[in-house]
This record gives sequence, structure tokens and C-alpha cells, in this order.
Amino acid sequence: MSCEVFLRDVKVRLEGYSGPDLLRVSCSSFDPAATSIAMHLAKRSSYICAMPVRPMRASELSHVQALARQLWPGEPLYEFRDEQVFVWEREQGCLGGFASVSIRPWVQGSQSEPCPHVEAWFVESDLRHGGVGRALMVAIEDWCRERGYRELTSDAELRNKVSLRAHSAVGFKPTVRIQYFKKAI
Repeated sequence: MSCEVFLRDVKVRLEGYSGPDLLRVSCSSFDPAATSIAMHLAKRSSYICAMPVRPMRASELSHVQALARQLWPGEPLYEFRDEQVFVWEREQGCLGGFASVSIRPWVQGSQSEPCPHVEAWFVESDLRHGGVGRALMVAIEDWCRERGYRELTSDAELRNKVSLRAHSAVGFKPTVRIQYFKKAI
């Protein structure tokens, strides 16, 4: 079951999962009133995933880069070139997480060429285990489906147990495990 409704000119998508009591609500842009109405609609269900996820605005690049520094401390400033970036906005208006996707020519372990690939996915620690990461991933999945893709890939370092669990929780399955090597010459 799936339908789209418009609340204050904001597209809201309602999707049932495994039964009438399971519902996902996602808004196409952040509008406090529309989000409030969507939450009201979702309160009838036992599963609520109504999150203010939207595409990043150009003016927010430095805020997303600050979040990326938490994901990759000590790395150079990440520029998000050729990536679609989605953000999760807290009620106060500041950002609490982001996820980005690019289209790669190919990805090891994928059947699709080209293939959308999650380049970055981060949620601040106080917001974890509350559906924010899942909502960000749903936005990426929807973006990919709208462009005709049927497969999404990602990666995580094998020692990053938090990321491995998060990927598994949103339905990713392991493909190829690989060890990179380097040698000074």
C-alpha cells in the first residue's frame, strides 16, 4: 500500500510495510506544519518514521562538512563533488545528520553499471537509534528509484562495527570483503 498526498504543497508519501499498522511517512521538503500533519497521520500506526529529511541547501555545505569531520576525523575537508546530499534537520533548525550518494561507473559486488553508491552516512550520537539514519537512507533509496536504479551499494571498514550494524539494519547485505595493500616504491 502506498499513496502520496500533498499537505501545504509538500508531497508526503505514506507507505505500509507488512501490515495496516505499519506506516512510513516521508516529506519531500521540510515544512513544520506539513511534518506535524504527517506525524498526526502516522500516530495511528505502531511504527512511525516521519523525519524532516530533505536535500542539502548550498548554504549548508559548511555545516555538513562539520558533520563529515566527525565521521572522518583527521581527513581533508570533504567536498561532496558530484553527490546528492540529504540532511536531517532538528526542530531547532540545525542539522543532526546527513547521507550522500553518487553514481559510480561500477562497484565491486554489484550487478548494476552504473551504480548508485552511498558515499557518506552520519547521524550525531544523541540521535542514533531513533530512525534518523533509516530516514536518510530512505531518502537516498527514493532518489535512486526515481532515476530508474534498482540497486544501491555502500561500504564500511570491517573494523567499524557500528557502521556494519547500521547497514545491516537498513537491509544492506555484504558482498565482497577485500583488503587493500600499499607499498612505497
